[in-house]
Amino acid sequence: MLYQLSYPGRLSGPEGTRTPDLPHAMGTRYQLRYRPVNGHVPILSKNNFLFWVYNISMLKISDLRVKIDEKEVLKGVNFELRSGEIAVIFGPNGCGKTTLLRTIMGIRKPDELSGKIELDGREIQKLSIEERAKLGVVLMFQRPPKINGIKLSDLVKVFKVEDLLINQAVKKLDVKKFLVRGVNDNLSGGEVKRSELFQLSLQKANLYLFDEPDSGVDIENIKKISKHIKNLVTEGKSALVVTHNGSILNYLKADKAYVMMDGKMYCSGEPREVFKSITRKGYQGCVNCLKRKIA
Repeated sequence: MLYQLSYPGRLSGPEGTRTPDLPHAMGTRYQLRYRPVNGHVPILSKNNFLFWVYNISMLKISDLRVKIDEKEVLKGVNFELRSGEIAVIFGPNGCGKTTLLRTIMGIRKPDELSGKIELDGREIQKLSIEERAKLGVVLMFQRPPKINGIKLSDLVKVFKVEDLLINQAVKKLDVKKFLVRGVNDNLSGGEVKRSELFQLSLQKANLYLFDEPDSGVDIENIKKISKHIKNLVTEGKSALVVTHNGSILNYLKADKAYVMMDGKMYCSGEPREVFKSITRKGYQGCVNCLKRKIA
């Protein structure tokens, strides 16, 4: 993942120190060396001076409108996800959460689509699902399909991943016994989620989209899923997690939360604060109470 200078000249270093004049102009891109901190990224220049830059958005959605079967499902969605962040989206059934993820992934071509979907500064709304996957966008389905006749071990070979990495993922997610079965066949709800997460972890992804990974899952599986999501979101990667009941927040530290209603993002805030407000006052009460700026 690359980051870009927000402006030329001197940039503040850690603890208020100043760095030498930067050797490049605005727009110069550098390889990420450290995780973001409060929207800034500490990196090393070629001459080994440490300085800070503002990071480019991993995902930026601007006035996204989608119509399916003559019904407007997304009605001007706006939000931003920065590199290294985990964001959660809350919302009642039918508000457009799943449609949003599928639109970002490019799974279904809507009847009408307007607005922008930007990945690392590049518009992708006109790209195919294959092209988006090559750019590192992956989706974990809420209800993934069963694939009879194809073993999970056979599917894994398509990813062309080293055996060492496969074995590590198998151990972390405890999916060894799934390998000889058909993909997602004869598995419980939690086992299906772990199988899907196993497949995602073997792909070269930058942006992970999770559609209710805590739905229909027991506590032990939620713990495993949460831990693995956290491990996946390493330097320069990001995750967008749709959750209905919020139970995943007990084990996964998210950076921000959005409340989606009727095809729009109504407010944003600190994840636990948002979830607490939803629990106490319902979605409409949360919107009226928080009234946060979408950022």
